[in-house]
Amino acid sequence: TASGSSCNFIISDVDDENINDQSDYDFSIIQPITVTDPNGGENWNIGITYDINWDNYTGNNANIEYSIDAGANWIVVSENVSMNLTSYNWLVPDTPSENCLIKVSDVNNPSINDFSNATFTISTPSIEIISPNGGEIWEGASSEVILWTSENISQLKIDFSTNHQEMKIYD
Repeated sequence: TASGSSCNFIISDVDDENINDQSDYDFSIIQPITVTDPNGGENWNIGITYDINWDNYTGNNANIEYSIDAGANWIVVSENVSMNLTSYNWLVPDTPSENCLIKVSDVNNPSINDFSNATFTISTPSIEIISPNGGEIWEGASSEVILWTSENISQLKIDFSTNHQEMKIYD
């Protein structure tokens, strides 16, 4: 794809190149912005840092925004970000929604932009111990079942303590 800041066209007759015309003024061709992550279907947890990624863009710096209502409204993530970076570390705020989008736009020409191809989710991770949760009496050296529920957790760690001295069971 061609790009540059001093572009113009010359159109001429194939049979007689003396019959021609050229653009009166230079114009620019820039590569489009393409958001690559999040691009739809992701589940990002509140309070965790994720990378917002875009393809290399040859234009100006960019503004990064997000929406929690499928693009009806936009909230600023960061302004005037160097487009040479192609990535921005974002600490996900406490705005849970299943209708989130990321938008990256040129600082000087906001109509040059791209946003996630589909919505992603900002969610609250949670864990709840079901059993044992207090009052149970287990016999030593017995096999017991530990029950819990969890949402939006990719990996769990289970620790056990007696008299508040911790022993790792599962990681």
